[in-house]
Amino acid sequence: MSNDFIGNVKGEPSDGDRKVILVADDSHLVRSIVVQSLRSEFDVLQAENGRQVLDILQTRTVDLLILDLAMPVMDGRETLKLLRKSGNGTPVIVLTGEVRTSVIGEVLMEGVEDYVLKPVTPAEIRRKVRVVLKLETEEIDRPESDILLVDPVPVVAKKLKRHLPRDIEIKQAHDFSAAVEACRAFKFKVILVDMQIPEIGGAGLASQLRILQPGISVFGLYVRDINTGKADVLHNGFDGHLFKPFESSRVKELLKSNLGRAVAEPVSVEANKIILNDYPRPKEQRQAYAVRLRQESIDGVKIIAGACFETVILDLSIPPPREILLSYLVYLHRACSNIGLSIFVVADDEVKNLIKTTGDTASLEVFETLPEAEARTAEIEEFEEDETEEDETEEDETEEDETE
Repeated sequence: MSNDFIGNVKGEPSDGDRKVILVADDSHLVRSIVVQSLRSEFDVLQAENGRQVLDILQTRTVDLLILDLAMPVMDGRETLKLLRKSGNGTPVIVLTGEVRTSVIGEVLMEGVEDYVLKPVTPAEIRRKVRVVLKLETEEIDRPESDILLVDPVPVVAKKLKRHLPRDIEIKQAHDFSAAVEACRAFKFKVILVDMQIPEIGGAGLASQLRILQPGISVFGLYVRDINTGKADVLHNGFDGHLFKPFESSRVKELLKSNLGRAVAEPVSVEANKIILNDYPRPKEQRQAYAVRLRQESIDGVKIIAGACFETVILDLSIPPPREILLSYLVYLHRACSNIGLSIFVVADDEVKNLIKTTGDTASLEVFETLPEAEARTAEIEEFEEDETEEDETEEDETEEDETE
């Protein structure tokens, strides 16, 4: 093994400051790429299989192990298990051509700082090594986002959004790979991880995401009918937890403590749009909310009328409780009619079907998306402008005829 050590031939650090890295891969080509990428800054050891890794680590300490998963004699997974079982906590970066989340997930559960997908590139190797050895931090020019939701069920993000102000941004990842890619692409303020993530589980995924986003707050998502206490949350390394279905009060606490945000008022007014934001979940608070919702909506209608709009777009993407929805719509519809405003509603199919069940609201036009309602408003305004222009042209022609 005369070529196992590249850098300082005697195996002693040349100046006391150089970190020592052990690269284990059965491919001479891969080892060469990694060694050439690192040798100018680090002392580099080489091994062809897991058995050689264990032999080397019996005689000396290294600062980082770069470990291929697929090797003869002893593969990377077996090597890692034996190391951790013996109490060896050397930081590890895994090299792998395997993209299945089940395989990567198993390795992550053994304690890995990061992984590199083959084919490797010198720039990526150098960057990841320097980050793991804390010689530099991850790039800080990633765009910011508010919440990363890691949950395999697509509708969960929509349900969570109903408890949040409209300007809070949620990005949802459905599996391990998508979550890792999201953390590489964005800098988040909070990460919510479902405890039932397939193959790796919530705790394993959370530990990996913390590596990619150091210092971030991570919350576990638990089903409400399980017996989850503070000990379980702390054991899994979470900063807190939320139950599914979501509780509005718990989501508000999360916002205040981690995003520095308070939940928005019931109504926002933008141009000719009245947008419903949030509502209290406890039933005892809903009566006061209903009164406040009506008053603020009427104030919004007056603002819209004062700006000379002739249509109101009511955005019910976050609908109020079912028991007050119809009465609120009837009230607002009459208020708009009294001052000559038309009203368009943006709502999902469930709310649309409810609107169509009563004669007082059945005539309302309902759109699936806000852009559709805005396009309909633009059509009406354009039509009215065309009519006005035609009327003015006819008046001008009449005046000219009378003059002649």
